[in-house]
Amino acid sequence: MPVCFPNWFAECRRGALVLLALTAAPSWSRDHEWDAWSRLQGDVYGALLAQGVADRDRVLVHLAHTCTLVSAGGAFHIVEIRELVHGGRSPRGVNSLVILGDGLRVVASVELGPARPYYCESDQVVLDSEVAAGGANRVGNVLIVDEAGQVVEVRRQDAADMAGFQLQRPAPARSRRRQP
Repeated sequence: MPVCFPNWFAECRRGALVLLALTAAPSWSRDHEWDAWSRLQGDVYGALLAQGVADRDRVLVHLAHTCTLVSAGGAFHIVEIRELVHGGRSPRGVNSLVILGDGLRVVASVELGPARPYYCESDQVVLDSEVAAGGANRVGNVLIVDEAGQVVEVRRQDAADMAGFQLQRPAPARSRRRQP
């Protein structure tokens, strides 16, 4: 199978060429993370395949670095992966959030279903919709990660209450008209 990195991933599957961009959502406060991710994306996919998180029988359609959580236990990279399953009349996919530790070691994985990660805040990963994770079938849109990189708690939080979604309104412009 031909693989072309770092900018594009090309893969021949059953006679069809699938060409897709491996995109990443940068952590805007850390430009060096974006540079590191663009160099590592091929290694990340290879590590996910080797550790059984990604599947060679599926078609990779999305691989993105969402953010990096920093805790007392170290730095954990939050990666989103989406793969399409062959067969069927309509596309079916497997969407996962993967927590990577040192050396691209998979620490934890959460099946996302249709949910997508928005951003990280301290020890939390905020999602756009609810998922079941953290054992005991707890459901929520905020995943709490411990110092070992494991999802230990899931809770529901309304987007209007999240710091990342607070509306910042500009101050009204002053009129420059002269008063008579």
